[in-house]
Amino acid sequence: MLRIRIDMPKDDRTAVCLVKAEQFKNLCDSALSRHGYRIDRSRPARYGFGVIAHPVHVSGPRTRRMFRIERAWIGSTDPEVVRALSRITSEDLYEPSDVSGAGLDLRVATITEEPWHPADAVAGYAISPIRVLQTTLGSPRGQSMCTFGPEFDQALNRTMERRFGRPFHLHFVPDAAYVRLHRGEVKARMGVRSLPDGKIVALDGVVLPFLLAGPPKDIRDAFYSGLGSATAQGFGWWDVSL
Repeated sequence: MLRIRIDMPKDDRTAVCLVKAEQFKNLCDSALSRHGYRIDRSRPARYGFGVIAHPVHVSGPRTRRMFRIERAWIGSTDPEVVRALSRITSEDLYEPSDVSGAGLDLRVATITEEPWHPADAVAGYAISPIRVLQTTLGSPRGQSMCTFGPEFDQALNRTMERRFGRPFHLHFVPDAAYVRLHRGEVKARMGVRSLPDGKIVALDGVVLPFLLAGPPKDIRDAFYSGLGSATAQGFGWWDVSL
């Protein structure tokens, strides 16, 4: 098990990307591949990543939404991923590009390993949207859930079971005060890739503080690898509230 935090210098002006999830995923996949991990798209991802980035102003004839990355994480409990992840250095943190200087470049970052302390329940907050899908008739891909309760827990545990190949028994309790303050509007969208015409493909999830309860092993795996689905696209990353 391994979870690393990647911090950019506060005065850095180079870590700029167009679609933060897409480009950081490319960087992450490339760094892991350099150290022997072969990405298998045919099975659910047992790793995840998260990114904190802020919009930056870009002048020019076309308006483009750009982001500057300040902090990012990568984590997993998969032995093959962990083996490659443990070998990554800051020199691996760049996105391959056919155009020199066009890829995301985090090589001035510092890398820190984040430990886990076993617990039956933890207070957490979403760094990226948590995407839990409810399959319905006529929508085989599923719809993102934004209401909480037994059905949300069941869908979350089914997703985690599919990813890890064992039963999960997590209980997700939203922060009631936060939900009331935001009048129940906890849905958030995140861009995952850009199309040739410049349009951004975005998917839904929920962003809010919460309590996560369950067997320590289940919480641990969620801490290292993310909650819910699409974690290999940057969804479901969270941290423990201090």
